[in-house]
Amino acid sequence: MEEQWTTVGLIGHTGYIGPRHIAGWRALGIEEPYLQFCNSKDDWVKFVHRPDIKIIDIATPIWLHTAMIKEAIKAGKDVICEKPLANNLKDAYEIVELSKRTTQKIGIIYQCRFNPKYQKLKNDVQSGKYGDIKMVMCEYFRDKNDEHFANADSNRREFFQS
Repeated sequence: MEEQWTTVGLIGHTGYIGPRHIAGWRALGIEEPYLQFCNSKDDWVKFVHRPDIKIIDIATPIWLHTAMIKEAIKAGKDVICEKPLANNLKDAYEIVELSKRTTQKIGIIYQCRFNPKYQKLKNDVQSGKYGDIKMVMCEYFRDKNDEHFANADSNRREFFQS
């Protein structure tokens, strides 16, 4: 009997995190043609509605997550998405309520959760190494250069251009 494969549609495979998603699917044995890609100039709405795709993997900038997740749920797809689920609590609740009215599943990727540095910090905090913590402030500097930030607005526009 021939094996049944699920086709995964990956939106946003060309950026920083996309190649890591591709590697993850391939590590699970999912390769082309069962791994399909939506390029930034493709119409992602049409892509989400393709009948051959069963799972949508969203690896796009955060501001696109809400619309893409909602559209994928409406199209009857299960969704895997980079964190965060949405930009605000209102949108997150809307996504959860929409998914409750369907059989679709949503998985959010917390890619740093098992990073050894974060695990050590978690264990140190839980052990009381830093005392009774009342508040933490954090600044996170990404490995992005000035050109990335200077082109942020044009990158957003380019995603929707055909």
